[in-house]
Amino acid sequence: MTREQLIARNDTLRTQFRGGKILMDTSVWHVSSQVRARAAYRMTRHFDFPKESNHDYGEFVFAGYSWRWQIESFAGELFLTLSIEEDLLMEVV
Repeated sequence: MTREQLIARNDTLRTQFRGGKILMDTSVWHVSSQVRARAAYRMTRHFDFPKESNHDYGEFVFAGYSWRWQIESFAGELFLTLSIEEDLLMEVV
């Protein structure tokens, strides 16, 4: 598979949710369904990749959380996992 094909495959999964499975880390289930849906939409609009990237991971800030998504292949199947890395609004005591 060429790099261009790999990028196209990853972008299709991330933007159209086709070509693999979408998983959400347990951290994502602690926020409301509306925030989860909006974060998933925000992920589809992510196009700020480093030049050498295969578009297989990314991070963004949304609704007071730092989100991360990662695309990996396992047993011949493609998986995209969305997780919350950090609660940016959590009060530090």
